[in-house]
Amino acid sequence: MADIQHYERVLVKKHAPKGLIIGLLVLYCVMVSGWFVLALLSSMNIALALLVPAAVLAAAIATWKYTQLEYEYSFMAGVFTFSKIYGKSSRKTVFEEELRNLTRVVSYEKAEVPKGDKLIRATPSLEEGNLAVCCFQIDDEDVYVIIDCDELTAKIIRHYKPSALDRSVLDTLKKTSVMGDDENA
Repeated sequence: MADIQHYERVLVKKHAPKGLIIGLLVLYCVMVSGWFVLALLSSMNIALALLVPAAVLAAAIATWKYTQLEYEYSFMAGVFTFSKIYGKSSRKTVFEEELRNLTRVVSYEKAEVPKGDKLIRATPSLEEGNLAVCCFQIDDEDVYVIIDCDELTAKIIRHYKPSALDRSVLDTLKKTSVMGDDENA
């Protein structure tokens, strides 16, 4: 059984669409080809002509890691942290806040996020999973975080801030666990 004081969850974003990857490769090829044609027409030095393709290759390698993205939630002693992990090598902490500043957690279907407030999408997809919207009160400003809420996440929120957890989140979890039980039977 997991500890309610410490919990980490990693959600993996599905790979970038093949069309996007193919489009980027075609764009890089067109850029390099165009540069070589320009270099030939202007009688440019060969070292200078090879500099741009090398830079384009470096840019392609640098942007490749952004197609491999993971979302990580962690709960440590009442602190919620959301990070993005790029290419399994570099981590960026996007949001970190204490659960005592959590005002409410509502199912994504029932949530109404006003325009102008800060919204953080902390899930790979808005179409699948048990989505919930967490509202944090930080310096008299509402910050909304969309998460994929599993049973242990709901237990942790209930433990630290029971008044914040809306019944709609628990109902969504019950529906999906019942569906999962029917599929395994």
